[in-house]
Amino acid sequence: MKSVWTAAAMAVVLSVTLFGAQTIPALTPIINFLLSSKAYGASGNYSPVRYPDAGLHEEYVVYYPKNGIRANMPVVLFLEGGGNTPHIDDYRGMLQFLATQGYFVIGAESGGSYDSDYARSIFENALNTAKEAYGLNISKLAVMGHSQGGGQAFYVMNYFQNPQHGGYGSEASLVLSIDGWFAFGMNQADLMQLQGDVSFLQMNGVTGTGTDPRISLSIWNLLHQADKTFLILPQHDHGYVTGSLETLLREKTDLLTLVAALVYDTFYHTNSGYNAIPTEHKSSYSALYNGLHPEDYYHSGDCQGVQYNARENMLKYYDIDYCSVEANIARRMDRHAP
Repeated sequence: MKSVWTAAAMAVVLSVTLFGAQTIPALTPIINFLLSSKAYGASGNYSPVRYPDAGLHEEYVVYYPKNGIRANMPVVLFLEGGGNTPHIDDYRGMLQFLATQGYFVIGAESGGSYDSDYARSIFENALNTAKEAYGLNISKLAVMGHSQGGGQAFYVMNYFQNPQHGGYGSEASLVLSIDGWFAFGMNQADLMQLQGDVSFLQMNGVTGTGTDPRISLSIWNLLHQADKTFLILPQHDHGYVTGSLETLLREKTDLLTLVAALVYDTFYHTNSGYNAIPTEHKSSYSALYNGLHPEDYYHSGDCQGVQYNARENMLKYYDIDYCSVEANIARRMDRHAP
């Protein structure tokens, strides 16, 4: 089927070339349909290779496309969730899936520490090794993570965007926070200067799975220079992102579709991926904001973090009150959804 669509797309391009610009308006709907029909949730054309073959190397693992290494290939960094579980190998399906798309993927075993700089140091060692071994220029960079890692992704991207630390992602950059927690290590000024694409993917619709939606809304308010989107999935499972590649391809193509579409759009400077995402998965600041519960509902939730003084620590060290959307700068509407 894929070859049929490819042939059809080539035929359309050939028709435009042969018959001139006058045919373009009539063909536009067909071209748009062909672009939107790309199977973003399907495995890519490359076989993923793991380094090392088993275990971790210096607290990270690498998946890359077999016979697909090139200097300007896109690079994806993935941060695991926090605590003793899960481990980065629990996300192997997502890492492998991204490698099948032709990306160089590095996953950090960093969930045991809230210190975002610890995760950064793991990635920096891995990237230096990759640059030396494969000559990667890392001009296209995505940093994504789940839960704690989804919050730390902002720090990691902000660090590597700095010319003093590599200036990575200068051609294309994406932060994807999947059910993300606090942006550990970031203050308001740091988030205000972050550039590129930023997407928030929340489980359990606009309500969330327990990770307080006000955290993502607070981060959103401070991203003044980024292009932002909110996406949602109906699943209640906070750990929906984990699993083998076989499991993800069999049971979680909705998740794969969203991730692949967002990454593709960033790396190839297009909106075709976002346009192909079903409407029910597209959300907005307004939808999440209007779906918030009364203040008392979150009294002991993970935004307040009463068991580890999270709110007080975030205010003390990083000057961000994640528990009060109104405490931040006036909300900014996203570019895609009202």
